[in-house]
Amino acid sequence: MDREDIIKATRNSLNIYSYGAGVRASQDELRRLQSVETESKERILRLEGALVKEVAINAQLLKQVQSSVDKAVNAMSRRTWVGLTDEDEIDWEEGGTLKDLVKAIEKKLKEKNGY
Repeated sequence: MDREDIIKATRNSLNIYSYGAGVRASQDELRRLQSVETESKERILRLEGALVKEVAINAQLLKQVQSSVDKAVNAMSRRTWVGLTDEDEIDWEEGGTLKDLVKAIEKKLKEKNGY
């Protein structure tokens, strides 16, 4: 082999080595990206799971609130309204305004009906 042949063979070897190193680097990068993709998918699944749990909890809380509201409405609708009688005395000064009279009547009705 002459000098030129040795140089060509060395260049070819270097090119092949360089190509192999590039392929290995590309393979490493591909594995790294696949690992990142897997981690991202796992993170998304965890977040979806947490979201599903939160929605279920909120739905349960909403049912409890609705049940409480229904009970309160039912209790209020069963209560009998108590009106004023001739014997009820309204705390109102004669000569007061009509607004004062209305407020006094309202106050008496609230007392009789537990408000």
